[in-house]
Amino acid sequence: MFQYQNVAANAPKTKHYGHHNWATPNVMFSEGMHPAGQFMPAPYLPLVRVPSKDIKTHVVISTGKVVAFDSNGYLVPAGILESDATYTEVDVQEGILGPDGQPVAAGDKVKDKLNAANLTVSAPVGVALYDFWRHPGGDGINPAHFNYQNLNYQHRVQFVCDYMIELPLVESDAEYEKAPLKGISAFIAAKGANAGTGTLADFTTVKPGDFVTFDKNSNMIVAQASVAKEKVLGQVLQVVKPQEDSLLKLVRTSSAGGHDLDKMPGTATKGAEHKVAYSNGYGLVRVNLINR
Repeated sequence: MFQYQNVAANAPKTKHYGHHNWATPNVMFSEGMHPAGQFMPAPYLPLVRVPSKDIKTHVVISTGKVVAFDSNGYLVPAGILESDATYTEVDVQEGILGPDGQPVAAGDKVKDKLNAANLTVSAPVGVALYDFWRHPGGDGINPAHFNYQNLNYQHRVQFVCDYMIELPLVESDAEYEKAPLKGISAFIAAKGANAGTGTLADFTTVKPGDFVTFDKNSNMIVAQASVAKEKVLGQVLQVVKPQEDSLLKLVRTSSAGGHDLDKMPGTATKGAEHKVAYSNGYGLVRVNLINR
């Protein structure tokens, strides 16, 4: 408690006391680059691939994929309502339940299931910071509701809102479908008229400064003028062409059995680094995430 007096000549002789010092509640929660929160992938997402032979779960969203929220607050690929994705026999065998809570059937379209359940999808909120694995079951905390007894690899996930990321350039959706690493994130853009030679414009149709949105596979693409501003989430800062004289082409490497995913960068990949080799790509692009 404190006391003060007004010493002005004609001031009344009164005393003023401060009985309490009320603190305004703090509203700061976390930095915005990787926002804190109890985020989880939607439990109805189809299974994309196994992360390794030793892990008993599946990837549902790959590192770098554009993500959004469904109306229940779960993270989903931002392009899911335009996607051609269907549930497979693997989803049936693993007991995936659709958005309506019922077991899915092989061939069911994911977007049809979402529409039937009246689920909506938000504008993009960022990109996956790492591979999102299948929803663990329940709230991700109580083991009584896990998909697998006493097994929970990933109870929460995280996405990136403000960062510079590097993606492989892939020529088309058709080429993307041939990617050795199924579901890998990529930037889809046609090659230039004289790809592999001359200027940057000869190499690719992407230019530094281009604004970026996403496609039905939640990969990044160049945003056309007609794209709604809330769907623009980044800007191209740099395109990286493979070096013609790269010494990596001369490094003798093993294919370790012949599978494309087992090939080490070097002669086994014709000098291509992992991002390019795994995606069936032809170059790299660096994108600065903005407006998120």
